[in-house]
Amino acid sequence: MNNYIATGRVANEPIFGKTQNGKSKLTFTFISGSRIKEGEEYLNFTVPAIVYGKPAETLYDTLSKGSPLTLSGDLGTRIYADENGEKRYYTFLQVDKYDYGESLEMALSRKNRNQKVEDQTQDYPLVGRDMDDLND
Repeated sequence: MNNYIATGRVANEPIFGKTQNGKSKLTFTFISGSRIKEGEEYLNFTVPAIVYGKPAETLYDTLSKGSPLTLSGDLGTRIYADENGEKRYYTFLQVDKYDYGESLEMALSRKNRNQKVEDQTQDYPLVGRDMDDLND
């Protein structure tokens, strides 16, 4: 049995979905620092994280890109063949415990700010073009 514990941040906006059995599922990329040096730089560890059930629903309501977390769970590796038949490995963290690295108020504020930025980057008409030109 393995148990991975790390403190880091959510590297992308979490994606909420359901499994084939209807169980809630949340996925996001988690990044944490390490004590391993390469030259003068410390390496980061980046891993896809998966959370199931009620914790997935709770985290989806509060997490956003940049959220600090401490996660623990099992590291798993799946083996698959790519389009050329080459053997590939996919490592992931199946989270069973988590702890926020900030208050709930800060987490919700970050999520709200990130949502506003995302909303502002929606498709808008190109600068200098008339709206009628876009409909032709």
